[in-house]
This record gives sequence, C-alpha cells and structure tokens, in this order.
Amino acid sequence: MDTDAKKVKPFFLECWGLIHKSAKKKIVLISLITIGLNLLDFFAVSLIGVVGALAYRGIQSQGVGDRTAAVLEFLRVENLDLSEQIVVIGVAAFLMLVLKSVLVYFFTKKIFLFMSYQSAYLAEKLTRYITQSSVQEVQKRSSQDYVFHIVTGTNHLMMGVVGTAFSIMSDFALFVFLISLLLIADFKSAIISAFIFIAVGVLLHRLMQSKAMNLGKKLKELSVGNNEKILELTSSLREVVARNTQDFYSNEIFKGKVRVAEVSARQKMMPLFSKHFMEVIVFAMFLGIAGLQFLLNDTSRAVGNLALFLAASTRISPAVLRIQQGFVQIKSAMGGGESTLRLIETTSDVTLKLAKENYRQTIGPEVNAKTIFIPSVDFKNVTFQYSPEAQMKIESLNLEIRPYQFVAFVGPSGAGKSTLIDLLFGLLTPKNGEVLIGGMPARIALGIWPGECGYVPQNVVIHKGSVISNLLMGLERNEEAEKRAKELLKTVDMYEAIMALEGGLDAIIEERGGNLSGGQKQRLGIARALMTNPKILVMDESTSMLDATSEKAITDSLLGLRSNVTLIVIAHRLSTVKSAERLFYIKDGKIIAEGDFESLRSQVQDFDIQAKLMGL
Repeated sequence: MDTDAKKVKPFFLECWGLIHKSAKKKIVLISLITIGLNLLDFFAVSLIGVVGALAYRGIQSQGVGDRTAAVLEFLRVENLDLSEQIVVIGVAAFLMLVLKSVLVYFFTKKIFLFMSYQSAYLAEKLTRYITQSSVQEVQKRSSQDYVFHIVTGTNHLMMGVVGTAFSIMSDFALFVFLISLLLIADFKSAIISAFIFIAVGVLLHRLMQSKAMNLGKKLKELSVGNNEKILELTSSLREVVARNTQDFYSNEIFKGKVRVAEVSARQKMMPLFSKHFMEVIVFAMFLGIAGLQFLLNDTSRAVGNLALFLAASTRISPAVLRIQQGFVQIKSAMGGGESTLRLIETTSDVTLKLAKENYRQTIGPEVNAKTIFIPSVDFKNVTFQYSPEAQMKIESLNLEIRPYQFVAFVGPSGAGKSTLIDLLFGLLTPKNGEVLIGGMPARIALGIWPGECGYVPQNVVIHKGSVISNLLMGLERNEEAEKRAKELLKTVDMYEAIMALEGGLDAIIEERGGNLSGGQKQRLGIARALMTNPKILVMDESTSMLDATSEKAITDSLLGLRSNVTLIVIAHRLSTVKSAERLFYIKDGKIIAEGDFESLRSQVQDFDIQAKLMGL
C-alpha cells in the first residue's frame, strides 16, 4: 500500500507487532494507569466549578444550590466560612491538578523509556540483518541509508508512532471525562462544546496529515542525501583537492542543508499554526457559551457553569491540541519510518544461533566449539552468477584446500577471485552447491568456531579510536590480548612506530587512519587478522601498499606460520605467491590452470608474461 494512503491504525499495529510480548504488557498497564489518572482532572475541574458558584453566591449573599451543597457536605466543609470553603476547595483542586501532572509525566516517561529500549532492540535486529545478509543484499542500500534506519528510523517507529499513539489515548480519555462532566452540568452547552472541539480537531488533522507525512518522507530523503555527500567529500578529500572541486562540494552541501532546513522549518511551524488556531476557537466558543448560559439560566447558575466550562476548557483545548498534533507527529514519523518498517519486514527471524542449532540436529550434538577445528575449505559443485547478464560466472566449481596448505588465486581483475572469497565466508550464497569450512557450511562454521578464520582486505578499514581498539575490533581487552597485540605489531614491523606515539597501544588513530600511511594501515590489518590466532588466514591483495622490503619481511613471517595456518592469498603482485604450494589461475569465474608457480607459467602465457614483467 502506498505510504500516503496508509492509515494510522494498520501502521500502528505493524509497529506494535514488533514489540516484545513482555514489554507490551508493561506498556498497556502503564497506559491504563495514565488514563485512570485523568479522573483527577475530572474531580479538580468539578471543584473549580464549585468555587465559582460559591464566589458568586457569596457576593450576592445567596444560599448555595443543591448540587453545590451536596459537594460541600461530601467534602465535610459545609460548616466552614465561605472564604474558608473557597480556600480549601481551591487548594484541593490545585493539588489534584499538580499531582495528576506529575504522575502523568512520570508514567509517560516510563512508556517512552520502554519505547527507546524497543528502538534499540530493532536497531540490533537490523544490525544482525546486515551481518547475516549477502554482500549483494547489503549493497542495495548506501551506508548512510543504514545509518538512518538504525539510528533514526527505529526511533520514528517506536517513539514517533507507538509512543505518541499511547499519549493520544490518554488525552482522548481526558477529553471524554471532561465532556462527561460538562454534560452533567449543562447538556446543551456540553454538546455544542464537544462538537466544536471535535470539528476543530478533525479539520486540523485533515489539513495537516498529508503534509506531515510528505514532509517526514522528504526530510528523510534529504538528510540521507546530504549525509552521503558529506561522506563522499571526507572520504575522497585528496581527489577533491587535486581536481579543485572544493567549491562544488561546498555548494552542494550548502544547498542540501538549506533544503533540509526549509523542510524542518515547515514541520516545526505546523504545531504553532494549530496552537494559535485553537486559541482563537476557544475564545470564540467561550463567548458563545457565556451568551447561551445567560440566555437559558439564571445569573447564579450561569456564573457557576461558566466557571466550570472555563476550567474544563483550559484542560480540554490542550488535550485536543495534543491529540491533533500527535496525529501529525505520527504521520510525520510514518513518512520517515515507512522505509525502515519495510526493511525490518525483510529481515530474517532465523538468527545464526538458530542456524547452528538446526545444523547440530542434523550432524549430532557432539559438534560444538570444543570439537577440533580442521582448517580445510571445500567448494562442492558451486555455481554462482551476480546476474544473468554478468560475464563472470562460477559454474560447477569443485575445489579442495587441504589443512595447512599455502594456496593462491591469481588472474586478471574481474576474474572472480574476490567472489570466491565472499563465497568462502558465506557473504554470497551459491545458486547450487555448497562451501564448507572444516566440513561445515561457512556461516555456521564461523559461528561455532569464532576466530579460527582471519581475513585481511586490500583496503583495511581503520576507525577513529585507539590502536588497541582497532586491533581488537570487538574482542575483549585484557592483559593477554595486549601481550598478543604487541607481539603482532613486532611481526608486522609496527611496534616501534606505535610505541613512539603518545599512549602507545592507547594512541588515537584518526578516522579512516588519516595519520597512517597506506602501508601502515595494511600492516595493522594483518595484525588484526592474526589477533585470534586463526587456523585459516585469507589475504586479499593485503600487501599491495607495502614496499618490496617490508612485503618480503611480512611474507616470510607469515610463511613461518605455515605449519599451523592454512594460507589463502589473492595477489596481483606475484612475488607474494611464488612459494605457494598450489596456484589457481582464474578467468571469468573458471579455474583454467592449477599447479605450482613454475607449472602455472608453462600453462598460462598471460601469467608467464606478467611474471617476466615483474622480474620473476
């Protein structure tokens, strides 16, 4: 269903269905308490009406009416002086209103805290979706789109839709209670007041609902687009400066910010319009009710009813305004959160843990983390193609990498080497066949034996933070981890450089490793991959930015691990794979030759030419 046509109720129910059952019970209970607290308003406004009646009759030196006398008798203040009665009843009404406001604030805060926890739960679910999805699925959206869904979109759904909906329910209960009180006091005036309040609320809602949704959707699109442009600038700053396109980015970001500001300003103006419109309506309604009271009732009763209506209106009109603005807020949240809800619906409820349990049921309960991990990799009849139009296609691939072998994949760019690695780690799902690590499906093996596989990409991602946090990447920091980090920094020839920095392992690295060279980032990436002492190490052009001397030193260090590690390398610089036991030459997703270095030279002319160009 199109967003603009979607109604609030079904959208709310979809969001409500995302909340944990235990949390639902707590939210409903707190909401019922909040609704019940509106009875304090009912009694407080009633008492204010009594104060008005007492004040007028005191001025006129008249006795009180039957209803007022009944209230005084119930409160046991009938024997007090008039001034004492007014003070006692007025203070009681004031305390009721204060108590109600404090309690409603407290319980509403509780509801929104529950909503914030649910928002965090949804964010965690989306994060799991990213980590468990294929590379193809993840790359359908930009990184800034995911940032919006995880940070802002989930808040729209829980806080903006569900939380606001429960606030509306409480305000609607207040409206019903106070209109009921007015019906008791004066039926005709109450009916007129109710009709006017409802008509105004519906009118404002119809005027603003479509606009609110469209603005929410527009703000989401503009915010994501502007953030992407900022990320594009900061991640390619050297290219921007070299091309002298700084002004282009400055202007684009400025124009994007202006558009965001314009939409935000229009959103913020909507409640102000409603507020001022409601103030005019309430004033006009009061004048009308006053005329009607003096026309239909005697003066004393008219004054008492007017006091009651005035007191009730000061509570009803804000409630109606909050209801109307609440619907506007929900519509705005729907516009911003619709795409997040659709994304959540695509996420799988089957987590990696469940997958492991299902697999254990198949192969037996004895398979667990204590089972000896065999560092082998098997491609069994694997077929994969990104799209029917793609030239590169892996078809019926059978490949076995035995434990502790040093194997390498070589070939031209776009041949399918990195695709094989993505299939190995379960980041891509083959159309046919399966990929096994240690005799188990890749993703399940990685879950049961975490840390047994290491990976070093060509472009190592360095986040802003300490050296040790970049090496640990989610692992626990302890004395043993710090000792291991220092050993590995020595292995990759980074120890002295890091220890020379202020803080050593705690020295701060700039975002994307801005204060490191390309080679230093690759060295940190290699050290990071080795932190868990993996039995399988996959390196994807991982030494391409190192000088020849550093490359040889690190390669020799890695070769020293061969008795304990299965080493899988993708390389264009053939010097790194010259000593590999098995090399596979890949072209268009097919292995066209296999053997050691010299054997491959004799089989593939292009490989031989490339080796000669490199002086090998």
